[in-house]
Amino acid sequence: MVARGPRRRRRDVYARWRGTQAGGLTRDSAYVAVYQGATTVADLLQLVVITHVLGLEEYGRLALAMAAVLVIGQLFDLRVGVAATVFGARRLQDDPGRSAGVFQFTYLVDGATGVVGFAIVAALAPLIGPALVGEDGTLLMLLFAITLLASTVDESSFSILRLFDRFPLIAASNTTLELARIAVVVIAVLTFESLVAVVLATVAVRGLGGVVNTWLAARTFKRVTGGSLWRPALDQAADVRSEMWRMMLHTNVVSYARLAQTHLPTVLIGALASPLQVGSYKVGMGAAVLIAKLGDPAYTAILPRLARLWSDRAYEALRRLIRTVALVSLPALALAALILIVLREPALNLLGGGEAAASAQTVLVLGALAHGVNSGLFWNGGLLFAVGRAAFVSRLSVFATVLQVVLLVPLVAAWGADGAALALLITFVVINLIGTRAALQVLRSPPQPQQDPRCTSS
Repeated sequence: MVARGPRRRRRDVYARWRGTQAGGLTRDSAYVAVYQGATTVADLLQLVVITHVLGLEEYGRLALAMAAVLVIGQLFDLRVGVAATVFGARRLQDDPGRSAGVFQFTYLVDGATGVVGFAIVAALAPLIGPALVGEDGTLLMLLFAITLLASTVDESSFSILRLFDRFPLIAASNTTLELARIAVVVIAVLTFESLVAVVLATVAVRGLGGVVNTWLAARTFKRVTGGSLWRPALDQAADVRSEMWRMMLHTNVVSYARLAQTHLPTVLIGALASPLQVGSYKVGMGAAVLIAKLGDPAYTAILPRLARLWSDRAYEALRRLIRTVALVSLPALALAALILIVLREPALNLLGGGEAAASAQTVLVLGALAHGVNSGLFWNGGLLFAVGRAAFVSRLSVFATVLQVVLLVPLVAAWGADGAALALLITFVVINLIGTRAALQVLRSPPQPQQDPRCTSS
């Protein structure tokens, strides 16, 4: 009985903390971390299996094919997640019965633009595949392009599940799918020793995932609202479609800039250097991206919370949340980057063997620093989206892409994979200085009560 009191008090303190904005964000982020962590582990295991069985150069060719497909396809496949989250949350608060139209509109855009992206890749693959990827380059690109169709509506499905706080459900389903992916990839590599088999295995699991995620979203929507996502209701979103469309265009610019930051260096290294340099860059960044993955869960989980606080004009609660996040995230990510840099040699040996450990150390160091800065300040972009500054974020992303390209060409020509990593570091530092300054200005000077704080895309 004597020990029960302190335990109860600790439980009460924990329960009160979970009820705060920071506690809720931590809980949501933990679930996001589970399924994103599963994806990261699957990616790393795939890297390890391919490099050890097929060789570093073969992994470099696969990375080139995937990067080319994603860069081309995603240029036309609009990203709808931010619009689905912001406008979906607003409609659910104002009139849940009319919310289906918002989500159906994002599904429609998601699906249609995914088909367009696939068609463009299919048309370009015979032209660029052989020269960029080498043997079976066209086939590898065409097969991997099917993933653009298989998972094209996942973003809409995830947005619905997150809005209804189904983070545990997302974690469970997608962890299972990632376990299935790495299982079939390992079987494909060991059985067929072929990159084509690897891509086919990936396509199969992505297709299954698309079906499962859509079904979970529709079931959740029906259980919470009593309505159906399958019953036509596009007219219910007629009053916000133009705003949603503008926001999608802005967020697509941001998404493409992120894709460019990830995949454009791979393509340029392949064009200006060699597949071996591509492999070194991918292995080094494959380790460095672990730092980014530490910040991704909170970045994914924070947008619905920021949008609700801004819509409710809870500016002081918003400031407290950002203050707490900022005080924790940047030091934590800096420490993680330092630990990875110290352990870089065993990490690279594990991922790519001795050849990678010898050639990718500088890439890992520069990449860890870049992702430490970018992930430590993850909240600035989410806040700007939540308050309706999508146009500003898109302009900043265009500037970041231009800056990175300007840096990449001479730096890759001079130092290969190391130069590409240096270009990424410089780009991340510059855009985060600008983005954080803009976000802090918003926090210091929110709109007055008589103004409409709801999100627009201008």
